[in-house]
Amino acid sequence: MKTKPLGLILAGGKSLRLFPRSLPKPLLMVNGRPLLYESLDRLKGFETFVICNGEIARETKRVFGQLKKKCPQFLKEPEGRDTAAAVGFGLKMGHRKSPRAEWAAILSADQWMPDYSMFPKFLQMIESEIEKYPDALFVAGSPAQSKPRSTHSQFGWIEAKKGEAGSSRRVARFIEKPQGELLEDLRANEGLINAGMFYGRVDTFLKAFKELYPDVLNPKVKYKNLVRQPVDKAIFEKFSHVRVVSLPMRWEDLGTWEDWYDHVKPTVGGDDLRVHLSHAKLAKEHRVYGTGKRVLVAPQSLKEIHVYGVSDLAVVEDSKKLLVMPLSQSRDLKKFLEAGDFKSLASPRTEWTEERPWGRFKNLLEAGFCKVKLIEVDPEKRLSYQSHAQRRESWTVVSGEALVTLNDVEHRLKAGEHIDIPLQAKHRISNPHSKQILRFVEVQTGSYFGEDDIKRFQDDWGR
Repeated sequence: MKTKPLGLILAGGKSLRLFPRSLPKPLLMVNGRPLLYESLDRLKGFETFVICNGEIARETKRVFGQLKKKCPQFLKEPEGRDTAAAVGFGLKMGHRKSPRAEWAAILSADQWMPDYSMFPKFLQMIESEIEKYPDALFVAGSPAQSKPRSTHSQFGWIEAKKGEAGSSRRVARFIEKPQGELLEDLRANEGLINAGMFYGRVDTFLKAFKELYPDVLNPKVKYKNLVRQPVDKAIFEKFSHVRVVSLPMRWEDLGTWEDWYDHVKPTVGGDDLRVHLSHAKLAKEHRVYGTGKRVLVAPQSLKEIHVYGVSDLAVVEDSKKLLVMPLSQSRDLKKFLEAGDFKSLASPRTEWTEERPWGRFKNLLEAGFCKVKLIEVDPEKRLSYQSHAQRRESWTVVSGEALVTLNDVEHRLKAGEHIDIPLQAKHRISNPHSKQILRFVEVQTGSYFGEDDIKRFQDDWGR
């Protein structure tokens, strides 16, 4: 049986230009599926790992669980150190987990392809080129006509050596965001736009990192001390043998709200007012009304949104924030957020109020008479065995199965079942499932609802 190639998907990017959406960009929905899911689908038949941090891994498990999709395998970076570190880390760890894989494909979870039905054939061609040139690394490039002419200066370009024919050509140089005559020359001489997709034998990749970025392979060097560099500059611009292959499929970065307007088919609406909805319930029950020219509306709730007689506008809602701005200026949103008092708003956050070692929770209601939380417990995790002096609790399981210990007596609860926790009763909830996340709603009543009203009798994390 043929050994599966190694697939690595980079999913650690921030999405400041897609503010105020709090989900990581790879989990934003396109046509009812996360961008990351489409990247995984393109690498069917590979031993694939997603390279990301712990927070994005947790959010991915949650989102894929809600969609009833199989959760991918993760290689969790200790922290973000740019793509050279991420790729080197992924190759090192992926090679450990899949030592027989002969070659690797490295993609980004951020990229979207409207039609990738030809991608398996493209990968077959890549494999053939790797067999022909085992000492080379490969990068995919897109023809100039695949992107609007007005956007060409926003991309990195690849110039191939003259006089070479075949499915791949040796790279002469990489050019970052060319302008003027240089850009015209690249267009005229079949320059390619860098698609940010990389391929090659695993041993050739590891050789390149050993020569050019060795610290990521050195267990004595702390990850936080790795030099921040893109993989293009650290490896591909310096390695002795790099070849470029032309990508026959169109891809889009979807890095701004204008990109979403221009390239993604709207859930509702036409050429003037386009409505992008994040899940199926909204698609059935959305309440967006109005008229406009080049207007994008992206709601996150069932709140009524009315827009009339406006043009060049983006209206984007998240759980706690609303963005209204000229659609044509969405490329500048990152700079705006990083300036002055807006810097804190630019940090990507999940929709969860608090992360805990066992999972996470968010507050649904806080009032003087009660507090309501939605709580998630990760597989095979449990809360501390505890009691409260000033509040009672009622737990209702909404998905998964719970093992509840109440005053040393165990109770099993399924979705739709509930249990009451009296004042000062010892209690804990556990998720006995090895894969499924447990979700339950907690209603607190009493005189005080602070997180410090907890007396712990046992805790897996020594708190």
